[in-house]
Amino acid sequence: SGHTATAFMGAELIRLEYGNDWCTVGAYTVACGVGFLRLYNNKHWLNDVLAGAGIGILSARIGYWMLPVWRHLFRWDRTKAPAMSAVPTYDAYTRSFGVAFAAQF
Repeated sequence: SGHTATAFMGAELIRLEYGNDWCTVGAYTVACGVGFLRLYNNKHWLNDVLAGAGIGILSARIGYWMLPVWRHLFRWDRTKAPAMSAVPTYDAYTRSFGVAFAAQF
């Protein structure tokens, strides 16, 4: 489940970034709620939700492990230039592609 993967990725990022017990409990409660509602509304089976949770947590961990490599590879320095990113998107319903841009100054 993509919804569950996204929710658990966010919860894991909050846990890794803040480490606060209350923030972590709240984030994982919301993520579990997303997974439960996917099951409750008959959108996914249990194995889909469990796989999504695992993929989300693993994605957040891989991102944190790779951050020093990306900073070195792309020469990212917080003091020099603004952070920018571009993310490709696809909407299966309308069969359209797009790109989302974000910049931090």
